[in-house]
Amino acid sequence: MRTVDLSIAYNADIAALTVVWLLLNGYGLPASLAGGLAVGALIGLINGIMVVKGVSALVATLGMMFIIRSAQLLTTGGGTPLMLFTLPKSKTRTFLHLGQGYAWGVPMQVIIGLTILVLVYILIYQTRFGRYLHAIGGNVDVASLSGIHTKLYMTLGFVLAGLLSACGGIMSATRTGMAQPEGSPYPWLYSLVSPATGTTPFFKGKLTILVPTGRGLFVG
Repeated sequence: MRTVDLSIAYNADIAALTVVWLLLNGYGLPASLAGGLAVGALIGLINGIMVVKGVSALVATLGMMFIIRSAQLLTTGGGTPLMLFTLPKSKTRTFLHLGQGYAWGVPMQVIIGLTILVLVYILIYQTRFGRYLHAIGGNVDVASLSGIHTKLYMTLGFVLAGLLSACGGIMSATRTGMAQPEGSPYPWLYSLVSPATGTTPFFKGKLTILVPTGRGLFVG
């Protein structure tokens, strides 16, 4: 079974917009980050439900992409960026440190990125959830006959994709100090190309989080 999520770039953008909007409206950093991640997970959940109900993943996520884009434009007054520079530095220091700061001489974005990579690696390769995703990706009918609740785990896979998309968007906002609609063009292309160029000729259909692209290895 092959699935694709074309909404990841717009998911990343709206998660970043959510976090920045919450910060600008007086919410604390933990609540703002939780809000952005929740938006990403919710979008993934809706995508997953549509796909397991029989809607083509291409059609479902393409439709979600346009819905998110419309929501972004409506909430930003036609695409006006949301900037954190209007807030006192005391309220944005911790958030911006996640994208601009260093720890032990290593950029925080590298530390956070590697941490997420390790966690996803463990989830995909060392847990029952990951084994079930491998089985579903190999042959969904056989996986179902083996007793795997394929619809549930496919939905959870989309939720995971939504969460990771949100993480990417939020980290982009921590680096730039702003969020704007359509601020992440490359993930949209990767979401379409990486399943074909990564799993087919290089990994023979096996689930992987490292996908070769023209710009290096992409976590997909």
